[in-house]
Amino acid sequence: MLCVGVLTYVEAAPLFREWVRVTRPGGVAVFTSREDFFEQRGYAQILSALKSDGMVSELHVTEPRPYIPGMPEFGTDVQIVYGTMRVA
Repeated sequence: MLCVGVLTYVEAAPLFREWVRVTRPGGVAVFTSREDFFEQRGYAQILSALKSDGMVSELHVTEPRPYIPGMPEFGTDVQIVYGTMRVA
């Protein structure tokens, strides 16, 4: 499952749980999120809870990275977090 550029527009907690529901065990969900939303909306805590509840077996989230390198209108103001989670 791949979700790029969507978490800006939807509530993530129900969406993360839906990804777990529709992804086969062992399947991987890959997503991006603006760093400011990732922090403000508590995505790290939501993902950690999924792992603690045994719904996700592996979880990796990157440090913030440039959104679109070389695009002057974004500069360094907008950073993106990339994440992967393997469904248990």
